[in-house]
Amino acid sequence: MSHNTATPPAFVMQQGNDFVVEHGAIQLGLKPLIGGRVASLKYNGHELMKTQDPARNVLWGGVFWSSPQSDWGWPPIEAHDSKPYKVTVDADSLLFASQTDPRTGFKISKRFSVIPGSEALRFHYRIYNHSQETRSIAPWEITRLKPGGITLYPKGEEGYQSGIFYLLPVVERDGIVWQKYNMQNLQKDHHKLMADGSEGWLAYVNEGYLIIKQFEDVPVAKTAPGEGEIELFVGAERSSMELQQQGPLTSLKAGEYLEWDVVWHVHKVPEGIPLKEGSEALVSYIRDQVAKTALKP
Repeated sequence: MSHNTATPPAFVMQQGNDFVVEHGAIQLGLKPLIGGRVASLKYNGHELMKTQDPARNVLWGGVFWSSPQSDWGWPPIEAHDSKPYKVTVDADSLLFASQTDPRTGFKISKRFSVIPGSEALRFHYRIYNHSQETRSIAPWEITRLKPGGITLYPKGEEGYQSGIFYLLPVVERDGIVWQKYNMQNLQKDHHKLMADGSEGWLAYVNEGYLIIKQFEDVPVAKTAPGEGEIELFVGAERSSMELQQQGPLTSLKAGEYLEWDVVWHVHKVPEGIPLKEGSEALVSYIRDQVAKTALKP
């Protein structure tokens, strides 16, 4: 790993080859040598993520891919998912940059920063087209959290798809889609949900802790083919709950890049807010947090 000699911002700590972003009660662990991954997300020491698992070498932590998946299939592109990223620091952010994938010609960068006066972190992504042709591509953030809890988002224009997998069961109440993690409701295989959202947020609450991912709402017409703006996934091994969202499909000429911002809000839910399906107080609390924060600086 190589990085410049600039002084890191005050909220960044280096621990060997790894980095930790500290912002109030939030600690974000990052591993640039392993695909520039988000390896840990803690609030007051409480871990929320599916952390590194040597037995499942790719299916842990938080990653960033290009969409649609039909461009590259499976497994994920190594240059983006698991190979080392170059590290650069400046006065107010930490930047990871991937190698260029020789097959697609795509290079990825991830810039991490904090939002003062809030319990929120900012992720600024870029995908560069270093191929010799115009390509249609969308940004895709995958966050693997501890199994359990409830996931929710505002319903969009269309229904649900699951691709080749079982459909992940959900319920709708007052325009909000709720997914309560319950192994008894799942088959012995992979489950997925692909759907359109609205309002530009996706949230997860478990053991009293809340993560809200805030992003640009994507019209159905700008969703990558065969994909969803919102995607939820539970693998057959039940090791994590995957929260995924995608940005708009963008046409990139050779040498161009796209930019995409995502804000993560991380909170301990205040007492008195019911943490159950249909909780109007929980939805109101989430909407309040999203309304306080501008998506772009």
